[in-house]
Formats: sequence, C-alpha cells, structure tokens
Amino acid sequence: MKLRKFIKGLFIVSLVTMMISCSDDDESNLFEGPHFAAFLGQDANVVVSEGGDPVSLDLGITKAQSQAVTINLQVTDETAIQGNDYTLSATSVTIPAGEYNASVTLTPVDNDVFNESKTLIIEISSVSASDLDVGNADEYSVKRTIILSNDDCPSQSNIWWGDLSVEDVGFGFLPGTGSGIGECDILAVNSDLPNAGLTPPAPFLLYFTPDFLGATSGTVDVPAQTYCVACSGGLDALYSASGTYDETTETIILFYSLDRTDGANFWTGINVITPQ
Repeated sequence: MKLRKFIKGLFIVSLVTMMISCSDDDESNLFEGPHFAAFLGQDANVVVSEGGDPVSLDLGITKAQSQAVTINLQVTDETAIQGNDYTLSATSVTIPAGEYNASVTLTPVDNDVFNESKTLIIEISSVSASDLDVGNADEYSVKRTIILSNDDCPSQSNIWWGDLSVEDVGFGFLPGTGSGIGECDILAVNSDLPNAGLTPPAPFLLYFTPDFLGATSGTVDVPAQTYCVACSGGLDALYSASGTYDETTETIILFYSLDRTDGANFWTGINVITPQ
C-alpha cells in the first residue's frame, strides 16, 4: 500500500510539473464584435433519455437590444419523429429588450419499446435584429443534435446518469458524473478514475453486458482508454478495467489498471461507482 502511494505521488508530481511548465498566464480577453445570436454552451450533441426529464435548450445574444429579438429555429427530424418521440415547446424564442437569453424546452416521449437511439437537429435559421449575426462561425453555436436514448435497453445503465460517488478503494472518494451517449448499454463516466490527479481528455466508456436476457446484473468492460497524453517519458498512460454492475444495489465495481503504452504498469486498483 505504501509503495503504491509513493509511486502515485511521483506520477502526480511529474504530471503537475509538466502542466505548470505548459500553462498559459495570459488573461482571457473580453468579447469584441461582431455580435451574434447562438446556442449557449459548447455541447453540440445533447443526449436525452426517453424516460428522462424535459431538457432546456438555451439561446442567447452577445449584445442586448433596444427592442425584443426573435430567434427562429429550424427542426430536422432524422430518425426521430416530432409528436411521436418528442415534443418541442416552440420553434422560436423571443428575448425581451435589454435582456440576453431565452430557451425552448424539449420533452422526450416515453414508451415500452426497445429500439435504437433516435436523432433530430435543431438549428438557428434567422434572427430579427439586423446587427446580430447567426452564430459565431462554428457549428456548436448554431446547431444542436439531439440524441434520444432508449430507456428500454437490456441494461439500465441510465441508473448511473448524473452525479456519481467514485471510490478508489483504499485511497478515498472522487467526484464524478455519468451520462449516456445515445446507445444502449454504454455509460460515459467523467471522473479521475485512476485517482492520479488529472482530468482525462474524454469520458471513460463503460460497456455493460447483462448476465442473461432480463437480468438486473452483469459484467462491465472498459477497453484501454487514454488517461493522459505524453505524460510519462513521452508516452501516453492508459486506463482499462473490467468488473460487474448490479442495478438492485446501484453499484458498479471495476478492477482497473493504469499502464503506459509500452506496457509498463503504474498501479492497479478497485473503483466502486454509485449514484449520489
């Protein structure tokens, strides 16, 4: 145990040193025109469980106007069907004079049918103020792809959507969040699972396999995924794991390994993941 703490300490120190040496001390600049209307946030894809709560899609403008501003939306059903798979509160929003944002609400329609995820696209088509552009020359500012994730999957991995408690057994607890990616039996976990003091470049993907059809328990596999880039002698560190899940106790247990891409092992451990 003491040896692992020592190794982990050296690993963290070396990574933090690299991060400090590469840090940028420049202060962010205030926004300068041209001004525009856009979706707020940078998540171009929004995953919504069909049995989940309504989702607010927020829009805003970078410059308040002396008159009310209308932002018009275009909705394109790809595999989703409006009224059958979801409802949308409006296809335009009005931002009152002097204000900056407004929102529309998408409500998923629940059913008991197992099917693949369905998608639709919502785009800003126009804005009523002549001195506001549509978007800011990037896709996520003008478009949202909505992925309606089925909740009638073989496993109910959506139990772990939201805030998570992540234990690195013997080394304390970590914060985390879980979400779907629009496909059945895959859970995306944002957390420092190997507990080495860094933020992974992407969520870890946990693949669920039920013990049998209709089972509430099964196995979990996490294929090797990058934990940090060029962080040890110029090589990446990889996190991989396997374990089990239990929907009744709402517990995921992972036996993990943190390795370098040349095969060198940093340490192994156990993660226990439960909803908050």
